[in-house]
Order: sequence, then C-alpha cells, then structure tokens
Amino acid sequence: MVKARFTPEDDVIRLSERLWGNSGGRIQDRDSFDLEFDDFMGENLTKDQRMELKDGVFRRLQTEHSDVVSRERLFKKAKGKSLRQDREQTAKKIVKTKKEFIKKGSKKVDLKGYDTKKRRSRRKLDQVGKTKGRIVFAEKSFIIVRKRRVARFRDRKGRFVSVKK
Repeated sequence: MVKARFTPEDDVIRLSERLWGNSGGRIQDRDSFDLEFDDFMGENLTKDQRMELKDGVFRRLQTEHSDVVSRERLFKKAKGKSLRQDREQTAKKIVKTKKEFIKKGSKKVDLKGYDTKKRRSRRKLDQVGKTKGRIVFAEKSFIIVRKRRVARFRDRKGRFVSVKK
C-alpha cells in the first residue's frame, strides 16, 4: 500500500520564498507562477507530487503577496499561447494596466514587468589583470585541467589574463 506524500509546511514556505526571490517579483498570476515553478523545479518530481507542491506554494505566495499574485490566468485571457516564447521577444508597445493588456491581446502588446523580455545578467569584471602589457578588468571563471577544477581569469573578450592578488 502506497501512502500519499505529504509536503511539510516548512518546505512549502522555504520553496515559496526562494521562488519569489528568484523570479524577482515577476509572478503576477497563475500563468507566470507555473512558468517560474517549472523552471525552478525541473523534472525531478512525479505528476502528483508536482501538483500538490505547486498548489501549496501558490497558496502560500498568494497569502504573502495578495496585492500582487492573483488566481486569474492573465496570459490566457489575453489570448496568449506560450508565455515562455512571448518573454523572448519584446512587443512594440508596453502597457501598464491588466485591462488594457487583456483588451489588446498578448501578441501586440506587453504588460510592463510581466511578459517583457528578461534581462541578461552582465558579467562582473571585478578583478584587475594584465594582458600583453596592458591593464584590463577580468572576471573569475573555472576550467578543468587534468581532471581538476582550476580558477582562471578572463577579460571581456574571453582571453586569459594574469591577475596578482
């Protein structure tokens, strides 16, 4: 006899906080929550576990951020097909209200802070190094040399740089 898995409340709380932090406050409705949850959790849960955990985390987020997170599916109401694909492109016009977004449709407009294109994180060039006699800024990266993970520094063009600490 197989028992149904019960997710402790502490796990739900921890997961909801982590998911909210990773999303940067971009969770506004059930569609955006589903997208962020699937990206965060990956494929390591069964369907029943996933649904139970997803519902618990969404309820927790809704109680914590009731002014932001709503139960409605904004993107589906705006006749959108894939929020993930829509976030890869920026529309020509960005609207600020949910009503205007639903009225004009998700193909023609973007809702500010909701389905606008994700910003790519810029590299941190925080080390000072030398290459060919010139002083340049570099970032720390790791490579594998003879089955060992070794720290190396690269400049903005990806070339190796020597850095003295």
